[in-house]
Amino acid sequence: MRDFDRIGVSTIHSFCHRVLIETAFESGTPYDVELLDDASPLLERAAHDFWRTRLYGLDGAVAALVAQAKLTPASLLVDYELWKRHRNTRIVPKARPLDEVITPLAAAVARLRESWDRGPVEELLGKLTFRKNTGFGDNERGGLLDALDAFGAGADGHVTVAARFTTTEITESQYKRGRTDPPYEIAAIDACDALFAARADLAHALRCEFIADVDQRLDRIKREAAVWSHDDLIRRLRQALDDKERTRAVARVVARKYHIAFIDEFQDTDLDQYEIFRKLFPERPVYLIGDPKQAIYGFRGADVYAYLKAKQDAVAATTLRRNRRSTEGLVHAVNGLFSARDHAFAEERILFQNAVPGEESVAPIEGDDGRPLEWMWLGEHSSKAEGERTTVAATVDEIVALLDGSA
Repeated sequence: MRDFDRIGVSTIHSFCHRVLIETAFESGTPYDVELLDDASPLLERAAHDFWRTRLYGLDGAVAALVAQAKLTPASLLVDYELWKRHRNTRIVPKARPLDEVITPLAAAVARLRESWDRGPVEELLGKLTFRKNTGFGDNERGGLLDALDAFGAGADGHVTVAARFTTTEITESQYKRGRTDPPYEIAAIDACDALFAARADLAHALRCEFIADVDQRLDRIKREAAVWSHDDLIRRLRQALDDKERTRAVARVVARKYHIAFIDEFQDTDLDQYEIFRKLFPERPVYLIGDPKQAIYGFRGADVYAYLKAKQDAVAATTLRRNRRSTEGLVHAVNGLFSARDHAFAEERILFQNAVPGEESVAPIEGDDGRPLEWMWLGEHSSKAEGERTTVAATVDEIVALLDGSA
């Protein structure tokens, strides 16, 4: 403890970077890699490369259906970023190769074009009673039918209107009372159903292939440019430690410099980070400090189950029960709130233990009525932005009132 002030403090990313540099030979790390603060331009390049090589040249009608589904490089990158947080996630159902689903979709387009017959569809719609603003009113549906007439005559772009003539769309657009339920037994409607089922298969296959392909392209682009992103620091070290010989070699180097490890806020780590420290310190003490009830960084890839696994693997565990940051009244109020049910959190292994207030007394704020925990009802709001403005204003008013002693 005398040398506590000499402890090296860093983020986990910085620690991994340092280990990779200091064990370049042992871990197989290239010597000339540059660390990027922002790899998004490379990711966008990989996404557009995929789009050009895999989707340019699609049949006009198929391309229109892809656009209608809002499947774009930008939208698919959102899916990629979501998957990247938890790379071991298995996507279900398993998708077929993209080439295998484009052909059935093109066939479904051809089937609709061949089977389109306005008469039976128009006759059916005339018998049904539709809700307002569905586009199927007496003075509205003619435009939809005209668009499919144009598609049948060869205007590929109008194929998207077929979405209005699926069994589900026609059924749900009717008033529930007196509704005519399917099957409608009209070839063109059956063809619309088949078309959008095929498009759903394409959308799933496209997302899955995009994620896998772009991830590989991005790795290749970064390798050719000799650059890494911050996320690569953890991935590369974790991959290096998959080899037992390399793990032993790297761990020996780390052991000469680090005799003990303290990892704070461990609830905001993931399994890769946990495995790194487990393998680098096989015979050295590692202290993991965290509170799964405070796990808030799932959007950045944090995985509270890594904390739970580490706790299960630990040779000992203890809880800091004394709360020296809050008043006695607030500690008891929070205890009461979270003790009201057996499992206050979604995961049953995350338990709530009553905290004990600190021994120091805190002078009350002048004008405060002494209630440690209060709920403020600010009314209903038409939008999130409006709710945020109201919340900020109420919070500021409360702070000013406390400072003025008029609360």
